[in-house]
Amino acid sequence: MKLSLPNRAFPWKLLYRILAAFLCGVIAARLAGLFLEENAARLRFERATRSAAAFSPLEDRSALESDLEAFLNRNPFSLEGAVAFTGRSSGDINLLGTFPPVGALFGVNGSPRAVLVGQKLGGEILRKVEGTRAFLESPEGSRVLELLYARTTGASPAFVPASSSPPGTKARNEFDPRKGIKGPSDGLEGTIERDLINKLLMDPYQELNRVRFRPKIGEDGTPLGIEVQWLRKDSLLSAAGLRSGDVIHSLNDIPIRTTADIVNAMNSLLNSDRFVVSFFRDGTDSQVAYSVK
Repeated sequence: MKLSLPNRAFPWKLLYRILAAFLCGVIAARLAGLFLEENAARLRFERATRSAAAFSPLEDRSALESDLEAFLNRNPFSLEGAVAFTGRSSGDINLLGTFPPVGALFGVNGSPRAVLVGQKLGGEILRKVEGTRAFLESPEGSRVLELLYARTTGASPAFVPASSSPPGTKARNEFDPRKGIKGPSDGLEGTIERDLINKLLMDPYQELNRVRFRPKIGEDGTPLGIEVQWLRKDSLLSAAGLRSGDVIHSLNDIPIRTTADIVNAMNSLLNSDRFVVSFFRDGTDSQVAYSVK
């Protein structure tokens, strides 16, 4: 007996529908993924834009402004906003040097006084220092002081590097420290003129052009001081008795271990009547001492 299989057609239509539904699902999932990625990217961009707008005041501040604010808050020179003089007559106060934009050096009744921006100078407040000018403000009004030496000779302000000049040309206002120093004699201390110290503080670059410093490190890795190198004969240090190879470790009893300590040490000369440099020479601790007159 012969068995016959039922004559059934293959369900191609059903298979096509299943494949079509699968492909539609894949396409829909892909489109949904693209939409979500685009939406996420847009949200990230909006968040970044809002963050940039929120922090833009901080980013717009220049590095100089940030450093100035930190400098003023720390007050490394330990200056006080005390009353320096009474009255506002221009004869009582002169602008001797500028440290733009940090502060300025004033001559008050013949004595130098360093003042930072924002601090009081008698009945006035130093508001701003630009170039060779200092802006003072008081309840009666404001005024501008011009650098004393800039008015008379056109010299550059303190702590502003002078432009290079051709070889053999002597810079304006350049001073010879050997004329203001008298060496010790007959067991008496040497003397150094106050005017020489003031000129050094107003324009230290003149002295720095005559000498080179290099940090001196001991064999155990500890800093010993700064070594004097390439010292010129017309240098203040040379006139005071130092020579190349000496390692300076203190100025007026203020330790100097790195070149960064030089600023603090120089600040001690503002109101001091002594100029004492301690140094190592050929392994021996020595010093030179002068009275400031």
